[in-house]
Amino acid sequence: MNWPLSSSRSWMLPVLGMLFIGSLLLPRTTEAQHLWLPPYQPMQFGVEAVQPDVRDVDGLSGAYFFTGTVSLTRGTELVTEFPVAYLNTSTPEDISDTQIGNPYIGLALTPRFSPIMIEVGGRIPLSDNTTTAVLGQHAEVGRPGAFLPEGGMIALAGNARLAFTRTLSLRVRAGAFYAHSTERAREPSMPRVDRDIFNQYSSQLWYEGDTILLGLGFTGYANLTARGSYGANSRHDLSATVHIAGVPVVQPGFFTAWNVSDTFRNAEPWERAQDPSRSVASWRFGVILSTSLY
Repeated sequence: MNWPLSSSRSWMLPVLGMLFIGSLLLPRTTEAQHLWLPPYQPMQFGVEAVQPDVRDVDGLSGAYFFTGTVSLTRGTELVTEFPVAYLNTSTPEDISDTQIGNPYIGLALTPRFSPIMIEVGGRIPLSDNTTTAVLGQHAEVGRPGAFLPEGGMIALAGNARLAFTRTLSLRVRAGAFYAHSTERAREPSMPRVDRDIFNQYSSQLWYEGDTILLGLGFTGYANLTARGSYGANSRHDLSATVHIAGVPVVQPGFFTAWNVSDTFRNAEPWERAQDPSRSVASWRFGVILSTSLY
């Protein structure tokens, strides 16, 4: 493991800053929340279909994330995620493949009268080193490690919510995770992971109207123990989400995300699923369906 250089210590600022501000400013009666699904409700389940803007793949190619939260006791929840990637190309090779990602299992703990929800969990290493896994990695928005090939991860994070008005709120998430992958999985189109420690931080500004919910998000993570600058070892995304409220049983939503990391946008050619001279597009598009049993 290559331990971080002194220039990488700035990772502590966004992590500690988010948690410190959240712990000071959040109303004590406000529950912590998850980020990307509609504003938090107990016993919530959803499926998100995410497609990177990649040439020569059909409309169903992309990653599918099946998520759920189950209330175990007051202040304790089981958090699960099951990722699956599907790739079907129109190239002469005619690739058609499905790849299971690395499922996530975690516990979310909210101490009584605390505005911060602490989440600890990890990913079960099931993803193989395949072309489909590459597609899945480029569909990850706020889900690092979901399709990390031949590796796993453990994570610790804090989640919090700041309510500005009845309809406007900010949700933040900050933490760190340890991830590992095998030597064989280190290919040019794969994010480099050895046995490394990462930080992770996200924020989501929500407007909750009677008929529509709007979200603007930012998420990022960085390898703290790899050699090189912080910018070269990080990835950041901006996102916009729209949910339609008032729909019975299942609530539909749509989102788009833009990879604003120059390292990922310009330096990772999609070598196996399309023309190797074209870089992976920075845009991702998706559909969300969610419901609550509460």
